[in-house]
Amino acid sequence: MLWIVHGFLFLCSFIPSAISLTMPLDNFPLKNVPTLKNTYILLRHGQSTSNVEGIISSDPSLSNSKKHPLTEDGVGQSFAAGKALYDLVSTPSHQLNPTIQFVSSPFARTRQTTMNAIDGFLSCLDPADDFSLNGQVCDGVSADTVNDATVYTDFFRERFFGKLDGMKLSTYAYVWPVDKMDTINTGFGCESVDEVYERVNKGIALCERRWSQQTVVIVSHADTLQILQTGGARGEGKGGNIGDFSDYRFKNGEVRVLRQGELPEAEKMEPPARWSQGNN
Repeated sequence: MLWIVHGFLFLCSFIPSAISLTMPLDNFPLKNVPTLKNTYILLRHGQSTSNVEGIISSDPSLSNSKKHPLTEDGVGQSFAAGKALYDLVSTPSHQLNPTIQFVSSPFARTRQTTMNAIDGFLSCLDPADDFSLNGQVCDGVSADTVNDATVYTDFFRERFFGKLDGMKLSTYAYVWPVDKMDTINTGFGCESVDEVYERVNKGIALCERRWSQQTVVIVSHADTLQILQTGGARGEGKGGNIGDFSDYRFKNGEVRVLRQGELPEAEKMEPPARWSQGNN
């Protein structure tokens, strides 16, 4: 009988404690991506020290802190992402505007990724190029000058994982399967999928008010970007079936264009070790 009680208590931890902590958003910009005034490119941060340590780093208090910066490999991944961004924008078939604006989460790993991606982009410039970054004409401009004009906003910060913050990455598997069935899941005190989706929609709305006909690069985190992309690709507003976002994992330093109807091939998640080992 004891194992039944423990199992019941474990399942109860998934019951949502709140539906939404954010103000309602009348218009979800991501519901119809083709009508957006700007084109959006999504960039996940490079490898961070928390990735290497294998722990969740999600507390909103990390905004503007120096905790969990990029590793040396992460710096290289971010620089390479900037070069990949250059290749995307300079390829005519992609039809991307050469006027580029960076918007980033304020966590240390995303701030550093933005700086290094800008550096990587500038390293590819050809004299015939006609690009501008963050309002700066690229001819002779420094990465520091461009980076100073980056917009940092908590709208694109990491998804908060509540009591799981600081725990092993494998504990994501106690949240993501529930997300697929319930996008208002706040088990363990984590931020729900709906809350994150509403937050990133507010971020997109901010960009749409501020700029027009630009290529906006959003530098953020895996869950945040996957929720954004899954909802945008499917043209879903609030309440849409975006709970399977975790099947479309972003790699460190990966660059994707946000387009309606486009998602990468799904990668199914492995169960947590304690389940796969018979709850030992």
